[in-house]
Amino acid sequence: TMDESARLSMATTLVSANEALDHASVYDAEGRLIDTIREEAAGLIHVLDELPEEVRSVARTRNVAEGRAVQRAAGPRIPLVVPLRAEGRVTGYSASLVPLSRIRARVERLSNARFSGLPDPLLVIDDRGRVLARAEASGSRALESLAGKGIMQGVTAEMMATDLAISGEYGARGQQMVGSLVSLEGRSLAVIAQTPREVAYASLIRMRWIVAGTVAGMILIALFVALVMSHRISTPIGKLAEFAKELAARKFASRVEVETHDELALLGDAMSQAAADLEESE
Repeated sequence: TMDESARLSMATTLVSANEALDHASVYDAEGRLIDTIREEAAGLIHVLDELPEEVRSVARTRNVAEGRAVQRAAGPRIPLVVPLRAEGRVTGYSASLVPLSRIRARVERLSNARFSGLPDPLLVIDDRGRVLARAEASGSRALESLAGKGIMQGVTAEMMATDLAISGEYGARGQQMVGSLVSLEGRSLAVIAQTPREVAYASLIRMRWIVAGTVAGMILIALFVALVMSHRISTPIGKLAEFAKELAARKFASRVEVETHDELALLGDAMSQAAADLEESE
């Protein structure tokens, strides 16, 4: 079996080897606290005196168990429990309150690189809908709850435990948003990616304006062409009508000139020739 000194030595090694850990607590096989190894910078961190059986059971089955996020002065932390095994059986547990600084830094980098200038484009939440990480570090220290708000409307902790993926439009922070929520399989965490509606549909809105402008332009062009064609047809017809009236008044010396170079011009030439023939016959 792994004795107490060996377990403490392993905990010390874990804290020294992993820069994300500033402490590690060692528990016996029944979940009772043996000791806590801390770095000086960690200060006084409150740890559990005993690990609940449900947490130990998950740790034995999955080799790791996560607890619910807890608030600390420097920001929220997630309890992480791993079993200590010797000769194929669990002889104890190591637990740490893991800070979320790396997750927050990752969220901040992605937000600045892909969604610069947008409000809360990426959020990491727990199964209670509490914000664990966002681009603004100060906003995630308070564990703000989004339960029942925005895309979290109707989403329960039981649903978060499944392979959940939803998308839609919703109101958040006084504006319409378009976003998606995806749970992390096997973890009590989910990620929300969102953007303002006017930004998400900006290209579609621009396309609508382009189409509307194109249609309006075509209508104006069609009207202009119709007016030109109407004038082109009505003017020679008016000349032919006036010439017909002069012929009816036996003014055979009159002539008509139609400069359309089409059938109306041929008709004008024929009527002028008829007037000339009538003039010669008198």
